Amino acid sequence: MMGCFLTIPVFSANRIVTGTVFGTDETLPGAAIVVKENSRIATITDAEGVYTLSLPDDNKQYTIQVSYIGYIPQSKRLSLNKTNPIDIYLEEDALSLDMVVVTGTRTPKLLKNTPVITKVITENEIRRVDATHIGELLQSELPGIEFSYSMNQQVSLNMQGFGGNSVLFLVDGERVAGETLDNIDYSRLNLDNVERIEIVKGAASSLYGSNALGGVVNIITKKATEPWAANLNARVGSHNEQRYGGEFSA
Repeated sequence: MMGCFLTIPVFSANRIVTGTVFGTDETLPGAAIVVKENSRIATITDAEGVYTLSLPDDNKQYTIQVSYIGYIPQSKRLSLNKTNPIDIYLEEDALSLDMVVVTGTRTPKLLKNTPVITKVITENEIRRVDATHIGELLQSELPGIEFSYSMNQQVSLNMQGFGGNSVLFLVDGERVAGETLDNIDYSRLNLDNVERIEIVKGAASSLYGSNALGGVVNIITKKATEPWAANLNARVGSHNEQRYGGEFSA
């Protein structure tokens, strides 16, 4: 007696969203698009400024956030009934272009003049996200970066395919020490005293060594403006994530 088995593949339905990101006078290649409700769904525009996102077809509304260096980030709520394409128009941010950055060249340069593409997360953006730790902040602001727990419950970083041993973390230009299994203790990086965060994606080994093969994250702290200051804070987030902090400076 012979039997015949027929295997029928089952594909999960996805909603494909496409469009173009425009600047003042041209399209914007390399603009970052992140889904706010799920930061793991993200992409960047191609050389023509065109993006493509694959969203779960679960009858839920999603919001995308579009950002590009020198432009004001914009959020757009995606309608379930809206057909493609969904184009985004960004406005120039004059204040951002006049910001001085140091990470890409190790010398102060205006953001608009730096030869190395540098993403800047400002103090206002840090306050708006109100993340419990730096991993949550970076995942919400940058596509292609992920923090996850490994088998030994250590937090591991993945940024565009590079692990923690290839992404260099700095505080005011100084390397953060104390790696454990190729990752630092990210919970030690306090966000309460941060003025901005500069991120260089891609190889920066010529300036910072082999640990910067995948990129550099430079945390710039605030400069003291008062003779002394004190701060106590606490926050509880989803999945029982908690943050307690205290700071005193003189």
